[in-house]
Amino acid sequence: MPTATEARIADLLQEAERAHGVYERDALGSVYDEDWPAWYAAWLLESGLGDLLPGAFDAEAIAARLRQLDADFRREEPAEPWPVFYAARLTAE
Repeated sequence: MPTATEARIADLLQEAERAHGVYERDALGSVYDEDWPAWYAAWLLESGLGDLLPGAFDAEAIAARLRQLDADFRREEPAEPWPVFYAARLTAE
């Protein structure tokens, strides 16, 4: 069962996914955003992610971590939804 912090981060990730979908549709003309981790990182930090993570992170570090988590999620194929997987890994650092 996720902790309260993990649940809040998972919620933020889901909100970021919805906002990024709008961004891809409206700003990119429905073209896949290859640099989605940078967009997510900036949005997440603006939305308070930094207050939920242990340590200090900038957008570049968050984007790099999101890229790694995406690769890990695809490789491991866990049963849990990606936001829950990412949140648990982000808080474990």
